[in-house]
Amino acid sequence: MFSFVKNSHTIFFNLIFKQALNNKKNITKEKPQIIEENFAKLYPNPNSGQFEIITNYKGNLNIEVYDIYGKIILKYNTYESFFTIDCSHLPNGMYLVRLYGLSFSENLKFIKQ
Repeated sequence: MFSFVKNSHTIFFNLIFKQALNNKKNITKEKPQIIEENFAKLYPNPNSGQFEIITNYKGNLNIEVYDIYGKIILKYNTYESFFTIDCSHLPNGMYLVRLYGLSFSENLKFIKQ
């Protein structure tokens, strides 16, 4: 089916692939196992410029707040998994918070009212 050289591996792959196509139920039922996924949540949103972020990332975490034009407004660095950011001095609008570490990256949006 997809093999260039017929050997035991490609024949085995072709048989498995054909079985998967014939039995689509097995494909949709199986979910990839995630042992632990890093996450970050920002709340409340919308807010008055002061908000909290919670994450399960363990390690040095860099936090950058951007305006809608891509300009960095604030920069923080922490090892904490729960922290408060104060952007109350910024004008109302939409902002992007970029969190990143050695093995973690997350972008969160918030609206300051």
